[in-house]
Amino acid sequence: MAIIGSSVPTVLDIAAAMGPDGTFDSERVNLLVQTNEMLSDMVWQEGNLPDGHKTNIVTGLPSVQFRRINEGVAVSKSTGAAITEGAASLEGFFQVDRALALMSGDVNRYRYGESRLFLESMNQTMQTYALYGNAAVMEESFTGFAPRFNSLAGGQVIDAGGVSTDNTSIWLIGWGLDTVFGIYPKGTVGGLQHEDVTVNRAAMPGSAVNGAMVGDVLHDPNGKQFMGYRDHFFWNCGLAVKNRQAIARAANIDVSNIRPGGTSAADIISLMIRLTYLIPSHMRKNRGANGLYRPAFYVNSTIKAALHEQALNKVSGGGGLTFSNVAGEEVLNILGIPIREVDQLLTTEARVV
Repeated sequence: MAIIGSSVPTVLDIAAAMGPDGTFDSERVNLLVQTNEMLSDMVWQEGNLPDGHKTNIVTGLPSVQFRRINEGVAVSKSTGAAITEGAASLEGFFQVDRALALMSGDVNRYRYGESRLFLESMNQTMQTYALYGNAAVMEESFTGFAPRFNSLAGGQVIDAGGVSTDNTSIWLIGWGLDTVFGIYPKGTVGGLQHEDVTVNRAAMPGSAVNGAMVGDVLHDPNGKQFMGYRDHFFWNCGLAVKNRQAIARAANIDVSNIRPGGTSAADIISLMIRLTYLIPSHMRKNRGANGLYRPAFYVNSTIKAALHEQALNKVSGGGGLTFSNVAGEEVLNILGIPIREVDQLLTTEARVV
């Protein structure tokens, strides 16, 4: 038997959200809200496959040689490889008993408040999988950055020295349609979507409660019917890495060492400078040009706080940290590259070897 209240709202949920004056508070304080600024930077492109996107990369240049008089040169060509990136469908459903929704005093406001929490949950889930998702382990998901850059031998990962399992990472990602971008399957809609899937939207006869709808026939776990409202949330999403050189990771940053009282802390500013030089010079020089390469650093709040502390101890000008004004908001930069905060970046990463 299903546990009542485990996945659908109950009278207790409504009562908990009621204010002292008996009105329903749809603007409940969400203590689980997070900052995941990577998603606002990610560029998107419709895939060329019904389940993802296929790209081609160059794996070898054609050979050339010096020619002697009366001698020819060998015919040559470049070599390439096709990479198929998978996309996934992140979804959620919300349903509520009509009688319960009416108890809130404002059906639309109640459903809007719940929708905001679904959207936050989907943002957090999307961000988690953009970092750590692995389609080889969960085939219905998509593969994020960490499984692709999980070896110090890969050329784009540097070792910050942590040896335990309380590590975190700093990522430098250069977004662009020729480098790294989000994808959604061919013929689908991109971005986070919300649908009111309550079929019967006619107003209840004689209802004075904010034009409440009649609602749909829903079913309880035993198949019995009741009237209610339904909302569907979905996000067709995936990740395409077209050019690995546009991404760099500083792994194995020991979190216990960078906290107050820690010892042998990694020099975060030095790590970030080193990451920039793992990016090819032609990308660094054309940063932001025509949107082809838009780099940003991604750190969690623990690293960002330590970064500020270490900058204060630098002899010259904060170690290269500066602030810029973007749409009225102060953005922290290093070497002109913005530093974004991502709460879904773990502090419990295993050592990358």
